[in-house]
Amino acid sequence: MPQTEDHIRIKSNLFQVIEGEDDETNPGIYGKELAKWLASQLQEAGQPKADAFAEDFGWIVLCHHPHMAICSSDFNDPHSEDEERKWLIYTTTDSLAPIARIKDWLGVRNLQKERTALHSEILQILQREERIQILPNES
Repeated sequence: MPQTEDHIRIKSNLFQVIEGEDDETNPGIYGKELAKWLASQLQEAGQPKADAFAEDFGWIVLCHHPHMAICSSDFNDPHSEDEERKWLIYTTTDSLAPIARIKDWLGVRNLQKERTALHSEILQILQREERIQILPNES
């Protein structure tokens, strides 16, 4: 999957798949350790609150903007012998926050600007960890 301004693809052996974690999502959907690590890193960086929880499509970190979510999941070939797993991280506007969308529409908030700032913060956190390789965009 190609990167967009809201997607970051990484490769790392820092985050392992926990047996049974896909019982909380869908079969073959992982990312619990990455989501919990990212939540703790965001809190260390000054975010007042960041909680990780499971959703059908992956793991979500809700952060200080109640309408912003960070989603993580792996995108590995199940037949690959590569020991380092590949992960996808992306930011999105929480669909459960219609007030934020209305404020954005009225010009009171700028959700794209806030999402871009959050994306930059995540990228900086990932770049500081030497065991994480940020993968290039695919053409």
